[in-house]
Amino acid sequence: MLRIVICEDDAKDLAYIKQIVDAYCAAHVEHSFRVEGFANSSQMLDALEQGAVWDIALLDIYLPGILGTDAAGELSQRLKQVELIFLTNSQDFAVEAFALGAVHYLVKPFTAQQLAEALDRALANCAEANGQRLVLHLGNGAPCIVRLGEIEYIESIERCRVVHTAAGELTEQRQSLSALYEQLCKMSPGQFIAPYRGYVVNQNEIRTITTQGIVMRSGAVIPLKEGDFRRTREAFFAWLFPENKRGGEVE
Repeated sequence: MLRIVICEDDAKDLAYIKQIVDAYCAAHVEHSFRVEGFANSSQMLDALEQGAVWDIALLDIYLPGILGTDAAGELSQRLKQVELIFLTNSQDFAVEAFALGAVHYLVKPFTAQQLAEALDRALANCAEANGQRLVLHLGNGAPCIVRLGEIEYIESIERCRVVHTAAGELTEQRQSLSALYEQLCKMSPGQFIAPYRGYVVNQNEIRTITTQGIVMRSGAVIPLKEGDFRRTREAFFAWLFPENKRGGEVE
C-alpha cells in the first residue's frame, strides 16, 4: 500500500487537491492507496509522532505555525524514503525545496494534469525505492545489492568503481563505469548523468550546481567539463521540475 498525506490550510484547496489525488488513485488500480489530509503542519507532525508513515507528502509551504519546508525536514528525518511535492503561491522557496530533495514544486494555480505528473514522478521513485536494485560485485566476488535511491554518485579510482551511498562506500571490481551507467540509464532514464570523465551522478542527490562543480548533499563536489555549467544546470532543472504550464483552479 502507498500512503499519501496532504497538508493544506485552505479548505477549498485541500478539497480540490484531494479530489485530484483520489481520481489519480482510482486510475492506478495496480496499486492500493491510503490518503490523509491535514489543515496544518502541527497536526501532521503529531500524527507522525504517533507512528504515522507516508510514502508521498503534498505540502503547502505557507502553513500556520510551522512552514511546510520545516515540516518537510521533519518528515525526511523520520521517513527516509518519503517523496515531497510542494504546492505553493510563490517560487521563493524553490532552492530550499531542491535541498530537501523535493520531487516536484508546483506554483498555484496549477492544473489537475500537472499534479498528476508530479504524482507520476513520486510514484516512479517509490517503485524504484521498493524494487529497482543494482547488483555490484565486491572485492571477494560476493554480490551486493544496492537500491538506486541509495546511490549518491559513482567514481572510477584506478581499476575500481567506488559507489558512494549514505551508508558508506562500496567497491565494484568487475563492471566498468560505462557498463554501470548503461544499466542505470535503462532502469531510470534521466536520473543519472555522467558530468565528467570517471563520474556518474544521481541527480536526486544534487544540492546545487556551480561553475566550480556539482555539489552533492553529502558536500562532495563533482567536477564539470569546461563550458558545461549551463547545460548541466538546465538538465538538472528539467529533471527535478518538468516544465509547468500555468493555469487551473487552485488560486
